[in-house]
Amino acid sequence: MKSLSTLCGVLVAFFLSFQAIAQTPQGINYQTVIHDTGGNIVANQNIGFQLAIYKLATPTERYEETQSAMTNS
Repeated sequence: MKSLSTLCGVLVAFFLSFQAIAQTPQGINYQTVIHDTGGNIVANQNIGFQLAIYKLATPTERYEETQSAMTNS
């Protein structure tokens, strides 16, 4: 009986560890280099950009956001 209760305790701890691992991230980290139409790096300027995520194999847009940022050197 003692080994059964130990096994149940181990299984509970095992499943609780999956709950902690399965959290959804709060954002997507990204980094890029911005070039103008001439291929020159755009440094120290305000830019605007749009990110869209589409469902695979269909033109259905799932998520879209527009951001603005200041580029660095």
